[in-house]
Amino acid sequence: MLFKRKMEQSQAISTFLRDTASHVNQQWEWAAAEIGAGIPKSLASRPDLLGRNATQVAVLIATYGVGLQAVRNLLPSDQAQSICDGACAVLEAVYADEYPALLLAAIDRDWNQAITEQRNPMQSLGVLLFHAMDLDDRLAHDGQQIINPVALLALGSVPVRLACGSHGDWWKRCLGTFRLIA
Repeated sequence: MLFKRKMEQSQAISTFLRDTASHVNQQWEWAAAEIGAGIPKSLASRPDLLGRNATQVAVLIATYGVGLQAVRNLLPSDQAQSICDGACAVLEAVYADEYPALLLAAIDRDWNQAITEQRNPMQSLGVLLFHAMDLDDRLAHDGQQIINPVALLALGSVPVRLACGSHGDWWKRCLGTFRLIA
């Protein structure tokens, strides 16, 4: 496309957040079942855990974090950072709380640190969600308590699958159609 239509960057951020929230909401039954299979101990002590709004919000924020990684590959670093910062600002305003924005910033930081250190970023994502959801699925290994690897796999993979499924090319499609303006 030779001449792209213009879109305000703030509008792109808001549309991405809205579309992703809608997608996660539509897929929540599947996501809850996948996560639930990995955290049986937490569910035994808190059977309503996956029905809590806070749980769905944590998974949604993680899905935003994964989806926003695309802008780091598609845009100059200063513009990508501006979009990530803008998403944090929108979340803080929408939730009237800084926690969702802090969680998104932590996901972004830990994801990129894992990549830099050549570690699996899904494990970092799983650890963040484990703590955000205050889970207790641990097991003994070599005399110490560790987070159950099955829990980490479930918690790390579900947001990635939500962000990378049919919804996964959101930023690529947006940037293929629009030229973002500040």
